[in-house]
Amino acid sequence: MASEEERTMIAFAPLGDRWGVSTDTVRRLADDNYLRTIYIAGRRLVPMEEVLRAEMVGVGRGRKRVGKKAS
Repeated sequence: MASEEERTMIAFAPLGDRWGVSTDTVRRLADDNYLRTIYIAGRRLVPMEEVLRAEMVGVGRGRKRVGKKAS
């Protein structure tokens, strides 16, 4: 199996694992055109160059949740 650096495409589930988000979150990013995807053999995949571009601009990074502290 190819290492992550050798891949040219990545599926939604492994990308979600890489970014620490759900597969549904990755799908929503793609549906909202934050990620370019392609179809190969009926599978929707994200090119690794797109993953790297998204990481550089901040897509896929977790946000700090700010909430009220318990008193």
